[in-house]
Amino acid sequence: MILPAFGLLASFAVIGLVCIVTLWITRWPGFRVATLIVFIICAYAGEIVFFRIFSSLYADTNGELTTRSSVLLMYACIPVVAAVSGWLGAAVARLAMRYIEGGSQRNEH
Repeated sequence: MILPAFGLLASFAVIGLVCIVTLWITRWPGFRVATLIVFIICAYAGEIVFFRIFSSLYADTNGELTTRSSVLLMYACIPVVAAVSGWLGAAVARLAMRYIEGGSQRNEH
């Protein structure tokens, strides 16, 4: 029970660090609590899709990566996929909130 929890916390720390660095570098969609939460959720969702696709391409019938290069490629792609999918999710959420706020302002006039 402790090992899966440790793995989840370790992945949360890595994705949290990727989130902070990505939002600091891009400066948009902003560094807010809501943006951080959406970024992390979308990063996890992107990682799930990535692992499904990657394992279907490079894993054997048991779902194991058998070559060193496939394992290294997977580890190299993890932060990139987390950054891109998290940033896209945070950007879409920011644009949706801007649209919702703009719609409520248009209705008040």
